[in-house]
Amino acid sequence: MIEIASVLANKKNLLVLDLTNNKCNVEGCLAVCKAIQAHTTIRELFFSHNNIGPDGAKALAGIITRTKYITELWLNSNGIYPDGAAALGLALRDKKCLEVLCLKRNDIGFAGCQELIPAI
Repeated sequence: MIEIASVLANKKNLLVLDLTNNKCNVEGCLAVCKAIQAHTTIRELFFSHNNIGPDGAKALAGIITRTKYITELWLNSNGIYPDGAAALGLALRDKKCLEVLCLKRNDIGFAGCQELIPAI
């Protein structure tokens, strides 16, 4: 994932990032987030089945905060739990263009859902 992150750092006009099912884990997610932190053009982010956990979700929330027009966010099966959902909910609150938010199998529970409600 470090190699992919280094390539992503140079792709400034990135619109879609799909890293679904890449066994990325939290370390890989943090590396990717660091590499794309200056990308404000990302519209679709697919990061399902990577076991990024709450820390990875928080890192992605930082990226989402900087993007202007995120329309799709797919984070299925990542074990983000309520803490990760809270970070995402906060990052998504002002994203009026969001059309798809998929968080299946993340054990976010009632508390995580409550944090996401203002964003959707």
